[in-house]
Amino acid sequence: MRRFTTVTSGLLEGVRVLDLSMHLSGPYGSMVLADMGAEVIKVEPPTGDPQRLLEPTKHQVPVIWASINRNKRSVVIDLRTDAGRDVFLELVAKSDVVFNNYRPHVLDRLGLDFETLKAANPQIIVGNLTGYGLTGPKSMSPAYDTAIQALSGGMSLTGHPGAPPARAGVPISDLIGGMFLDLSVIGALRKRDRTGKPVVLDISLFESSLSLLMYWAGMALNTGVTPQRQGSGNTHVYPYGAFPANDGWIVVAPYSGAFWPKLCVALSRQDLRDDPRFVDNDARVANRDELEAILNKEFRRRTSEEWLAILRDADVPAAPVNTVGQAMTDPQVAARGMRADIPIGDEVFSFAGNPVRTYPETAASYGPPPRFGEHTRAVLTEVLGMAEEKVTELANSGVLYVEDVHGARWVGLDKKSTDRN
Repeated sequence: MRRFTTVTSGLLEGVRVLDLSMHLSGPYGSMVLADMGAEVIKVEPPTGDPQRLLEPTKHQVPVIWASINRNKRSVVIDLRTDAGRDVFLELVAKSDVVFNNYRPHVLDRLGLDFETLKAANPQIIVGNLTGYGLTGPKSMSPAYDTAIQALSGGMSLTGHPGAPPARAGVPISDLIGGMFLDLSVIGALRKRDRTGKPVVLDISLFESSLSLLMYWAGMALNTGVTPQRQGSGNTHVYPYGAFPANDGWIVVAPYSGAFWPKLCVALSRQDLRDDPRFVDNDARVANRDELEAILNKEFRRRTSEEWLAILRDADVPAAPVNTVGQAMTDPQVAARGMRADIPIGDEVFSFAGNPVRTYPETAASYGPPPRFGEHTRAVLTEVLGMAEEKVTELANSGVLYVEDVHGARWVGLDKKSTDRN
């Protein structure tokens, strides 16, 4: 059994999670738990997590899938079979959490409803992550990130005024759903330890995204104002956003009033500080167009690098508009260990790391994402004490996928080969 020393190893040490989730929201959430020291057993169907099929690949390893499945163990069980359900329930008896992002009632149809899980483990925590929640008129509707961004109102704030609706570049609704499920699981573990009782969690992508509306929801509900697309800044603060240098774009963010005089000094335009049109934030917002024209002209006089040095020396919040590659090579990334370099086979793959830290810090170390069914035999023999012969028998009958029986691979079996009459 591989043991990993992760960035925050020990925070969730001793917690075992059975991860039934697929695609993005659930696997991202369970990866964060694994990074924090939980033992995450990814229980896959014979067809595997569909994310395994996505391009691009590097040396046959699906990069998108690998980005959100490190530090996990893969066990393949056909839960449509009686024998498969029995094996899974034995694992439930030895685990703390069942983690899933199925639509409501899928577990029920598999014969794994809450009462059945509770019978196997009276202290089990069942973490449900759905599109819209277990109840309500939309509960059975399909849900993916873009649709949730649109329905939750977030898309109405994204992009520039007058432009078509824009999706956030990162799949924020999927990711925040996974993170809220993580937070809820940690809270449920505390409650379980205090009361000895099981907990059922009902987290939705929709409600998680609604919670991110914060003050925008407050304004819409209490003032009647409909928030507009924010571009690169904020309609209630100025200056605050992207400005054109003579070789690209930089972001300047003097959000609080104390930074406005510093920006004026950095620009060598102290006259702007006392100009009645720009004397405070309300005045600058009211005269945004005039001030934007002045600032654009000033920023075009120098390169991005020159401006960033000047603004840094003046203590003005500013940043380059990085590409993803540039962001991951920032010196702060190396200093904080936020780049995860993980050996997978004979190659080293690089990913974004885990931001959770404890102090004093220890060196970050991540385990690789698992091959399809890589740990089926090891988990069942080590966790359940199942006989090697029994594992092989279940593998030969199609209930399990076991590497030493079926061969090593990164993707699941095609659907035709797994269909049962």
